[in-house]
Amino acid sequence: MCHLSDAFNAPDRATLLAHLETSRKRFADAITADEDRPDATAYRAAINALLAFEAGDNETLSINAAQLRRSTTEHALWLTGLRTGWRDGRYDTEAAWHTLSINLEQTATHLDSPLPAWPNHTIQHILAAYTAHRSLRLTTTGPAPAIQNLVAPRIEDAFATREGLLLHVRALLADAPESWDRQGAHDLISAIDSRLHQSPEEPIEDGPGKGDAAATALAAAIDEELRAKLPALIVDTLLDHLDDAGFGYTSQRPQVEQELYDDIVAGLKDCPDFQDPTVRRHFLPLVNATIRFLSNRTNRGRAGHTKRYGYLFARKEGEKPPLEVELQEDLHDYLDAIGMKTQIEPIDRSGGRADILVSFPGFEIVIECKREQRNASRDSLKRYLPQTVAYQATGVTLGMLAVLDLTPKPNWLPNLRDNMWTERVTAPSPDQRDRWAVVMRVTGNRTTPHDM
Repeated sequence: MCHLSDAFNAPDRATLLAHLETSRKRFADAITADEDRPDATAYRAAINALLAFEAGDNETLSINAAQLRRSTTEHALWLTGLRTGWRDGRYDTEAAWHTLSINLEQTATHLDSPLPAWPNHTIQHILAAYTAHRSLRLTTTGPAPAIQNLVAPRIEDAFATREGLLLHVRALLADAPESWDRQGAHDLISAIDSRLHQSPEEPIEDGPGKGDAAATALAAAIDEELRAKLPALIVDTLLDHLDDAGFGYTSQRPQVEQELYDDIVAGLKDCPDFQDPTVRRHFLPLVNATIRFLSNRTNRGRAGHTKRYGYLFARKEGEKPPLEVELQEDLHDYLDAIGMKTQIEPIDRSGGRADILVSFPGFEIVIECKREQRNASRDSLKRYLPQTVAYQATGVTLGMLAVLDLTPKPNWLPNLRDNMWTERVTAPSPDQRDRWAVVMRVTGNRTTPHDM
């Protein structure tokens, strides 16, 4: 057990394997000396299962996972009535190994499938295996990755080569169940992003750590000695262009969403605050998130969804029209679920109360929410822009307006590219700065295409 503990505090793969092999041999010696040792049998099977998973040997993995479950069950029955407080750590560790054996077996099956049938179950098994090192370490002496040296590469390789898995974890993370390990999911996505950033042929969606990836790409593009001689302004400009390139294209984004994204970015080119690298680096993920929100809610139909999304559809006779707060809460929860730091209805914002406040390092973005029942044309919605940009009195000259369009829908729904755009709001006097707002019009009060 001491060697097993050392294995999970190992700083590298070679040390980990050495300690695992020594531990496995000692467990085998214990079994040889006393065959009535289900605990030793369980630990040996657990190590075998772990090594089989890394090697992609699913048959050996299944055999040892089954042995592990039998031995832990036998051990639990053998110790019935004998549990004491000082043994709790050992019991918890055995339970963790039992759980890991199940997750490894399920994960191995899913990773070999191009598109899992039950993605939610799939991702939960994979995350449980990916983060198992947290519960298996008997003692902790530092942040050593230990077991991840064996488990993580196979999982990350599968995600990096199968877009279906990566799309599932991104989509589910946006609306993850409470039981999910959100930090583990972010760690997995970050690891995959880092891998994909190493290949210029596979640009990826914006996310945490993107600036570091841009710096790595810059270092690879020019000689490091030459880079050191360049003025800081030139280096920063190059990094900004790399950031824009990374944000501007992703192999997973649908074409229409990409065109909409490009149009919005083009509409912000004259905004001085948007040209600041820090502001742009954080504001662009918010733009991308709202595009995904608009696309998702536009696609939703009435059948098969909860009352939460009832504000999108035509109301029944006698029902009152939905309020803007329903869009406000839905958008707030969506942004919060994907990890953005949000507040709803915070006070003291430019003398008023903001509908949704999204906080970033060094600045904040206010999203004003409205509903419109009479005229939701672009020109008509401009009357909401003064209030929208009024919240920018003490911050960057960037804001957002989200409008729930409840006007009658006798025809088809507007295309996604027609429901989101950028507006420049001219200052009331020449000695003030102009302000900018990204407008998102969410189509409500709608029927299905079949009913038109």
